[in-house]
Amino acid sequence: MNHLRHVVVVAEKGGIRAAARALGVAQPAITRSIGEAERAIGAPLFERSARGVVLTSVGRRFLVRAAAILAELERAQEETSQLLGEGVGRVQVVLSTVPHLALLPKALVPFRTKFPNVTLALREGLFARAHQEVEDGTLDFYVGPLSESSLPPSLKAESVFENSRVILCRKGHPLRNATSLRQLGAAQWISTTVTENMDAELGPVFKAHGLPLPAIKLHAQSSLTMTLAVAYSDLLVMAPQQWLQFPTTRAYLEEIHVREKLAAPAIYAVCRRRLPLTPAAQYLYDLFVRYGREFAGSKSDGAKKTLRSSRPRR
Repeated sequence: MNHLRHVVVVAEKGGIRAAARALGVAQPAITRSIGEAERAIGAPLFERSARGVVLTSVGRRFLVRAAAILAELERAQEETSQLLGEGVGRVQVVLSTVPHLALLPKALVPFRTKFPNVTLALREGLFARAHQEVEDGTLDFYVGPLSESSLPPSLKAESVFENSRVILCRKGHPLRNATSLRQLGAAQWISTTVTENMDAELGPVFKAHGLPLPAIKLHAQSSLTMTLAVAYSDLLVMAPQQWLQFPTTRAYLEEIHVREKLAAPAIYAVCRRRLPLTPAAQYLYDLFVRYGREFAGSKSDGAKKTLRSSRPRR
């Protein structure tokens, strides 16, 4: 395990001297450990230069496995601690914007109450960038929409809830009273697509209604970028409906009520198929799934009430 740890830290720090300082180990011990690992593998892991070391092609592949093994060892230790009632460790999760807004506020309090000594590491992101970290065990799980590519067989996805979108603009936007997508055809847009293809989000929506592809002038990969860009320009964005629940968003943005239905990608919880989550990670995962389904149920009940209220009285 020390060999693996030394390889990982040398790769992270870019040099044996820096790795030795980080680990509190003598530099010759690190050099000897790397040499033993390379002899055991039968190939060099690093290329040496005057400015440090760089991973070889074999080293880059080995690093992925070594990091995954160390992560699993850490999880095994945390799992044992949590099963014994000590409740320490770390849970690392990537959430898209929607579960951040709709689910995290509900899940955070019960999780902190049950596991007060577990460190929770949260990051905003999308599946296209997070799936490799879930696969190799760096992340415990992901909650959000899936990308257009197929799910790797090593992962499993559980449906949490279906979603819909709204069109948002700055307060006082000239097009704020538009009632159809056709009236917004000349506008400039922000793309927040779940894939790297900027047209994949807005293009199919406009095409389905016989409209040309809208002019996409900004690609936002964070909620902060999107909010600021819409609030301080005439750009429009098609965003999940949860944005209307966020006080900061409501303070600066308003909805353009169009007649077309704007479906959004469904929200999923994704984790590894073969290896179990630690008790703390599993508890948080279950909270997200449960509150997500409650959210879906409340939307369904609201739709039924609206339907009933719209029926004429006899």
